[in-house]
Amino acid sequence: EPTPDGLVIVSRKITPSRSISRVNDETVTAARLGQITGLLLDIHGQHEHQSLLHKSKHLEILDAYVRPLTQPVKSQIAKEYQRYRALAGRLKEFSMDREARIREADFLRFEIQEIEEAALREGEEEELAARHRRLANSRRIAENLGRAHEALQWEGISGAVRAVEEAAQYDGDLKGICDQLYDGESILNDACRDISAYLDALEFDEEAFHQIEERLDVIRGLQAKYGRNAAEIVRRLEEKKARLAELENFDACRSAKRKTYAYSLYFSRRENPLKERYCVRVSGTPDFEKMLAAAKMLEGEHDFKAFCAADSSAKTTVRTLYAVRMERERCFTGEELRIYVTGNGFLYNMVRTVVGTLLDVGFSGRSLADVERALSAGDRAAVGRTMPAKGLCLLSVEYEG
Repeated sequence: EPTPDGLVIVSRKITPSRSISRVNDETVTAARLGQITGLLLDIHGQHEHQSLLHKSKHLEILDAYVRPLTQPVKSQIAKEYQRYRALAGRLKEFSMDREARIREADFLRFEIQEIEEAALREGEEEELAARHRRLANSRRIAENLGRAHEALQWEGISGAVRAVEEAAQYDGDLKGICDQLYDGESILNDACRDISAYLDALEFDEEAFHQIEERLDVIRGLQAKYGRNAAEIVRRLEEKKARLAELENFDACRSAKRKTYAYSLYFSRRENPLKERYCVRVSGTPDFEKMLAAAKMLEGEHDFKAFCAADSSAKTTVRTLYAVRMERERCFTGEELRIYVTGNGFLYNMVRTVVGTLLDVGFSGRSLADVERALSAGDRAAVGRTMPAKGLCLLSVEYEG
């Protein structure tokens, strides 16, 4: 290959026994050297037409002759081929089986939730890192500033000011030096006061220090997995959302008559390690009768615009819910609840928001009138929070035919 400067350096060492050829310091055979130099040198003369007799030159000559006509076509074919490869790649992605699609979609939901819950903001890591460095080195800062304060108090330039003032009584030309020392003394006194104020305000807050460490661990963990900075992580988040939308709107799902999702909750004041991975813990006990009444209101064909993510790309937000039912079960840590939602299709975050709304109604955070307003007016403020993804599971899909 050529050097970074675009040079091709050919050298040949001839000895009585043999010769060594090199191209850019790499040893090459005589045949390879002939191929390379044939491209570098073009000798014009009365026998140059003899190159027509070399088969290796025929395609090159033909391409050079028809290039003005074929180059636009070749460029267009290259673009279309790249487009074909991209579409073929996407088609291959959709050829995975149902279980693989569900696994990928669940993992994407987990990643999306992890990034969204972190609520990153631009410049946050740099700000926290500076605060962490300051708190971690607060003792050294205090020691060094203490020495500086002591040096300014005891060494200063007060002695020099007095000495020059006395000398200036005998030579007026020293007044300029005296003024300079006055300015320097004033600056040093200001610095001494500022250092003293900084030391008075300096303190080590252990709780704040640990909070900053934990937040930095979260941010740097996300950076290790998704990108070097907040902007790159947000870009990856959008890519994952787009991929999840593709999986959720997979062509095979268009022929689905209905799908059923299950959302698992348990009500307890203490965490249950056996359920934390796939269940959402809720403190307190809701009014299940109110939740059932709200669930009945959601059944049927409605515009679920208020129940989907704000950036949803769905062409229509009208969906039909065939059933919204609940099953309660006693467990040793309290009570477990599964909410089953069956419909002809679902929007992004729709089931999780439905569950959040039912819980809000059960805990008297919202009324049945709020549910009615969300369905009729598409009022996002009338619905509940979007519940965590870990409690959600696609239970079944029924297809036509």
